[in-house]
Order: sequence, then C-alpha cells, then structure tokens
Amino acid sequence: MKKDQANGFTMIEALMALLIASILASILFVQASTAHKALQLPMDDQEQFAILQIREMVSLSRTAQAGNSGARQKPAGQTAWIRDFDGAR
Repeated sequence: MKKDQANGFTMIEALMALLIASILASILFVQASTAHKALQLPMDDQEQFAILQIREMVSLSRTAQAGNSGARQKPAGQTAWIRDFDGAR
C-alpha cells in the first residue's frame, strides 16, 4: 500500500510563519529601542518621559470610554450634568 499523504509544511504555511515572526520581531525591536533610549536619558528626563507615557495612556483610555458611552459631558462652567429628558433612564 502506498501513502498519498504529504508530510511537512507547504510553502504558504512556511511563509506565513516567517511573516508572523518578522512582524513580532519588528514590534519587539521598536519597544527595545524605545526602552534603550529612555535608559540613556538622565533621571529627570526619564521621569518626564514616564509622565508623558502615562498621560498618553490616560488620554487614550478616556477617548475609548467617551466613544463607548452615550453620556454627554458637561460644558465648562456648568454645575449640573446635562440629562436627556426624553423619558429614558
């Protein structure tokens, strides 16, 4: 009896694995490069860099939360939150 099943990877599977590995390696390289640059800075600059990163993360999370909620934000100088009075609570 002869086996008709092929063993191993096809060329497409091998190329896809190589593509995924190269994308992950490039992301890791960018992160390592950023960390290396941050460690080269003096301590005061490192703290400022960390503060900027935290601010960016907070602004991104606020943007994501604002996009997901249907609530309105209050305008500057207004003391009470604006509500929709269409009967929906």
